[in-house]
Amino acid sequence: MRHITASLLLSPFLGVALQAQSAPAPSEGEWTVALDALSWRFNDSPVPFPIVTDGLYGEAGTKVLLGDEPLSTGSHHGARLAIAHAISDRLGIEGSVFGLQSRSAAAGVASSGEIGSIDLILPYVDAATGEEAGSELSQSQIYRGSAREDVRDRLRGAELDLRWTFAAGGAWRLDLLGGVRHLDFSERWTLFTESPYLPAFAPDVWQTTDRFDSRNRFYGVQAGLRANVESGRFVAAAALRLAAGTMRQSTRVDGFLVTNDFTSFGDTQTFVGGYFAQPSNIGTHSRNRFAMVPEASLDLGYRVTDSATLSLGYDFMQVGKVQRPGNQVGRTIDTTQSTSFTEEPSPTPAGASQPDFRHRDSSLRVQGVNLRFSLTF
Repeated sequence: MRHITASLLLSPFLGVALQAQSAPAPSEGEWTVALDALSWRFNDSPVPFPIVTDGLYGEAGTKVLLGDEPLSTGSHHGARLAIAHAISDRLGIEGSVFGLQSRSAAAGVASSGEIGSIDLILPYVDAATGEEAGSELSQSQIYRGSAREDVRDRLRGAELDLRWTFAAGGAWRLDLLGGVRHLDFSERWTLFTESPYLPAFAPDVWQTTDRFDSRNRFYGVQAGLRANVESGRFVAAAALRLAAGTMRQSTRVDGFLVTNDFTSFGDTQTFVGGYFAQPSNIGTHSRNRFAMVPEASLDLGYRVTDSATLSLGYDFMQVGKVQRPGNQVGRTIDTTQSTSFTEEPSPTPAGASQPDFRHRDSSLRVQGVNLRFSLTF
């Protein structure tokens, strides 16, 4: 898609226009209101590291049971409201806002801890040695274990453009577009683990949570070209836009352990630090990046009446320089920082400050269809 050119998009419609009937341009003072039902998909959320294995990661025969593959949140349904006003026969203003539902996806693994069960291992790189190590989430005949990862995402946006019709002939029209655009993309990755003693021991709680919550807000200017073609009651439009501006990246890292191991299995206590979220990287980390957002769209419609149109469209958009939470997770860990690793209520950090937080850029690809009803008056 990124190699589509304006000529490839526009040529089919210009060809149709040669045989089409004459169609009027927007009349001065005319208003158009459109409501779209959206069904869009994102490229999968990256999780490029192992979370749970059945042995020491990297050794022959060790299998990755959780992690090391992306998660898909599927199709996101939403709505878009667009309003356009013709200031004159050639000049107009148009704007739109859209929102997609928040969706989530999850994956998990568990071991009963009974005789013959698999011992679950959370692999990491030991900051003190630089070598692969592992923390047991379950141990046969002592404690059971489970791990579940969850990703949730959401996208919203708005734009405002001036339209100038610079060429028209019969049934076709070419518009130049220029204005401003805003996008707001949020994505959260969470890891939950549980490692309680088996029922033969006292009632036990040992639960960890690691949360990486990323938000990307784009503010930019944009320019574009749109071709419009009409043939009888059939209408079509193809557009290319390119926005450039600032991407405000922000990732909030949080992690904690909830356990009753230090209160004689009574009330639970909460300690800072999970597994991948440690005191060294917990907090909010933000920065600004220059980003570009190319977009292509195609709409085919039918005028039900002189003022009402029903159309089906396709949109493709690539948002650059976004932070996706799975890419912000570091595997090199100083295990002296938190109770989750030391199993001590008051750990004393004694090693390198790892994991640190390192901003890592990624991209978001959005594509899908829309069903539009528009009314002109």
